[in-house]
Amino acid sequence: MVDVKAAGICHSDVSAIDDAGWMPLFPELPHTMGHENAGVISAVGEGMDHWQVGDRVGLAPMNSKGEAIGYHSWEGGFGPKLRATDDNLVKLPDEVPFDLGAMATDAGLTAYHAVVAKGGVKKGMKVGIIGLGGLGYIGAKVASLMGAEVYGAEVNPKTRELKDEMGLTAVAESILEFEDVGLELVVDYAGFGTKEDLAGIYELIQRGELNPPINHITQADMPDAIEKLREGGVIGRYIAMYDDAK
Repeated sequence: MVDVKAAGICHSDVSAIDDAGWMPLFPELPHTMGHENAGVISAVGEGMDHWQVGDRVGLAPMNSKGEAIGYHSWEGGFGPKLRATDDNLVKLPDEVPFDLGAMATDAGLTAYHAVVAKGGVKKGMKVGIIGLGGLGYIGAKVASLMGAEVYGAEVNPKTRELKDEMGLTAVAESILEFEDVGLELVVDYAGFGTKEDLAGIYELIQRGELNPPINHITQADMPDAIEKLREGGVIGRYIAMYDDAK
């Protein structure tokens, strides 16, 4: 069992609420959503010998059965406690606060996995990132930290103003504006990454190299945050902080 200290909200939560096609992922109702979580272990099952009560953890959403926290039979972090398996748990370094720890479990994890594990980004590579919101911001920053020449495409002009913060070589409204650049990799996002990817993201945060924008809210603010995500134009990640998070 994990006491949730921080829980992120993303567009997939909005889709799950609005689109009836997501209902097979919720076999029993009511159900507590929330797949971006960090917290402290409050209880361990019989036979568990490498996790202890009091350990700080981030939770990679997927387990080995292909089921995700916040979906299927797994309650999520929009409530104060959740159940997880060893498949989900990643040590959260003391230097990484819970808000960034939660952010990394989806936006950070997916972005890092696409750029590093799948994309094979390396120094000098010309990389295009489509969409510079929560995932794209981190993907662009990670690629830049690895020495790539990064080009971003984003329809929101306010987000385009963060060009230098993300380490972009150039930014435009459409990726097609860079068709003469010779992009070697163009990244768009779907799915999650692995526990190893999450550990890699935590290393970047721990070293102070990655600190994406976060909008802190309370648990009571979650419905309003979901509505703002539905409307669009949000910069940064919504992270709900529980009262005793330190």
